[in-house]
Amino acid sequence: MRRSEFFNKMKTGFKYSLLVLVCCPLSGIAQYEHIQNNPGENQNGTIRVFIDYAESDDTERYLRSAIPFVTYVRDPHLAQIHILITDEKTGSGGRQFNIYFIGHEKFSGEDLTLYYNSPQSDTDDQLRNGLTRIIKMGLMPYVSQTAMGEQVEIRYDEREIKGDQEMVHDNWDYWIFSIDLGGGFSAEESRNAYRIISAVAADRVTEQWKINNLFEFLYEEENFKDDDKSLKSSLKDWQASSGVVKSMNIRWSVGLFGELFSTTYKNISLGWDIAPGIEYNIFPWMESERRKFTLGYQIGYASLSYYQETLFDRNSDDLLYHAFEIELKMVQPWGNVEFDFETFQYLELKDKYSLNLDVEIALRITSGWEFVLESQMESIHDQIYLPKGDATIDEILLRRRQLATTYNVGLTLGFRYTFGSIYNNIINRRF
Repeated sequence: MRRSEFFNKMKTGFKYSLLVLVCCPLSGIAQYEHIQNNPGENQNGTIRVFIDYAESDDTERYLRSAIPFVTYVRDPHLAQIHILITDEKTGSGGRQFNIYFIGHEKFSGEDLTLYYNSPQSDTDDQLRNGLTRIIKMGLMPYVSQTAMGEQVEIRYDEREIKGDQEMVHDNWDYWIFSIDLGGGFSAEESRNAYRIISAVAADRVTEQWKINNLFEFLYEEENFKDDDKSLKSSLKDWQASSGVVKSMNIRWSVGLFGELFSTTYKNISLGWDIAPGIEYNIFPWMESERRKFTLGYQIGYASLSYYQETLFDRNSDDLLYHAFEIELKMVQPWGNVEFDFETFQYLELKDKYSLNLDVEIALRITSGWEFVLESQMESIHDQIYLPKGDATIDEILLRRRQLATTYNVGLTLGFRYTFGSIYNNIINRRF
């Protein structure tokens, strides 16, 4: 069975109020008090800011309403400060936000990078408030260079910080466990369906090691009835996988992965595989949240047993395979690019291979113009598990069985043009 876990593990006109920074030098806590902006101040007296957070439009809107002492523009080419936000999952299940302040015009070259870590237990409101606090801090060096900077007062709360300043001992030794149990049911007069899904995970992530263990189970069933006729269709998949990755240096990583699985969709009653892999990142890994260009290779052994005899008159297969992947990811002020090309081949069956290409591009061409492309293309020649015989009509319509195919293609592309007022400070949530 094809695997790629190694690669997968290795989206004005109103008065402004200015906030006064109140920060504690030991705890890093910052708060702000409101100071009314000069009523005569026009838009040119405030910094023009563009917030760029592709993962959440809702969070962007919240930030614009929670930070009212700058002027927001809809086009990055018109901004004096471009705030680029990316995020990634931490080893504890929370998220680390990487906040890049990129200066333009009179702030050109005055770039700043700040970080905000949100624990897994944070609600959406807590996460947004914390992110807002850090962005306000980051804007202060720029605000201080404007006429509005004269209205800013910085005060320090000299509260005594008690407690041990040494690193807190982790009783769990960085291990994180999660259990998901769920299901659903729907019914009509002539149809009913239900689904059961569960997952159990145990992960440990440090600077040098990454360990992932996962068990997933899925069962779906649909029942149809028409007069005296009835039809039952079901799908059952489960998978237990484990992977260990060791960071060798700032660019090289090695890993070992194993998997045990069963899937009615692909006619595999029981399968397992094991594969070591190696990966090289052209850019240092500490820059991976903004740019990544990796080359990966893995070679493995797979054992497959089938529910039904295959098109090749086989009830089981034991095969060596290898896979190679090139992955590029760029998150920059000019847009986002994600490129993933993967090859897979059974070593003993040279003609049994597949090629897969995934591309996502969103480019800001010029003021107001944006180009968007999403493409997925796959050349498929490794379906050694296909059963003999024709698929039934319900298997085809309900996608309960993998059908023979030599390709899979999907493409979406277009242009977006935005024009009109460049300022969008106003937030109106009515209707």
